[in-house]
Amino acid sequence: SIVAILITLGMLLLSAGKKNGNRNKSLSVVASTGLAISVLFGLLVPGSFHQVEAGTYAVVKEVGKIIDVRTPGTYFDFYMFRTYETYDATVQQVKITTSAYSKDGQTMDLEVYLQYQIQLDKLIIKDADGKIIQTEGIAGKYVTLSSLQDRIETQCIEKTKSVMSSAEAMAIIQNRATFSDLVSSTVRDAIGPDYYVNVQDVVLTNIDFTDEFEKSVEDKVVAEQQKQASITKAEAELEVAKIEAQKKIDTLSLDIVSLQGVLTDKKTRGIFGFLRRKIRLFLQFIREILKVYIRKELFYAVCWSQFEFLSNEYKRN
Repeated sequence: SIVAILITLGMLLLSAGKKNGNRNKSLSVVASTGLAISVLFGLLVPGSFHQVEAGTYAVVKEVGKIIDVRTPGTYFDFYMFRTYETYDATVQQVKITTSAYSKDGQTMDLEVYLQYQIQLDKLIIKDADGKIIQTEGIAGKYVTLSSLQDRIETQCIEKTKSVMSSAEAMAIIQNRATFSDLVSSTVRDAIGPDYYVNVQDVVLTNIDFTDEFEKSVEDKVVAEQQKQASITKAEAELEVAKIEAQKKIDTLSLDIVSLQGVLTDKKTRGIFGFLRRKIRLFLQFIREILKVYIRKELFYAVCWSQFEFLSNEYKRN
């Protein structure tokens, strides 16, 4: 607005000088000079005010050479000699999409979520004498924030593809969390100190195979579930059969024990019975012998008595 006022005032003075002829020639010169200064001021001054917004830092370059770093605030530097390169100091959130092939040749679409923040103390790097090293630091090595981000994204894509191509598709599907962690650690290692950033997070958010492959995987999973269900049913039936068989074995064992008891008892009775029979027979044998002996004794006694009788009779006669 001030520039516009000065230009308008100069034009009015110039117009007044022309109307008054030679008497006001000096006024016209002054007006022309003022107008020229106003135009020059209007061209140079507005572009030389620089506003560094909150959350950003600016690297000042003079004819392409890094000379300083500006923190948030308003600064005046002639734009024809000095330029400002702005760097976002907040956490950068980047969604990266790419495609890759698994070890067995299956195509997959990948989505990686990356968070990082630039190291503000590495915007520029100075040597031991305090002089800025023009080829080091973020401003010296990468020039712009977009260039740095492109390099980071390239590393992220290359390392993600490398990890995912090292395994077969089924292994990736069955271990998604493991591969997400592996991608995270690999990308973090790749974005080293030379990138001058702090990696906040790396997450493999999506792995998408072709519809045909996912259908085949689904069918395989269903078949495996059915197979497992059949195995489980067979195992359950086998377990029931084992239990029933064990019950029968237990019952048979009890029967055998009872039978052994019965047989033992009968055997015992049989032994004593056998002895009783033998003793009875032996006693009967002894009794028969005694009977015979008694008969003999009686016979001898009778014979002796007859002999004595006959002898006595003979003596008498």
